[in-house]
Amino acid sequence: MARSSEVKSQGQLRSTVKVISEEEEEEEQEEEEEEEEEEEKKKKKKKKKKKKKKKNIGMRIVLKSTDENLRVRERKRGIR
Repeated sequence: MARSSEVKSQGQLRSTVKVISEEEEEEEQEEEEEEEEEEEKKKKKKKKKKKKKKKNIGMRIVLKSTDENLRVRERKRGIR
């Protein structure tokens, strides 16, 4: 009789260990998926920022060149 109770308790322990390990595996997989999603979001954000910076630089150059052109025109008009 003592042996049968020991076997039952061992069986319960084994089953609980299996359940815990499965839950841990699921949690690890979920964490890994979340990390991958965060990395992808960061990459997308970085790409968007780079594109915006390039556009802003281009606009600044255009604005600077137009301001310089206006100044040159004003100088020419003043001389004439």
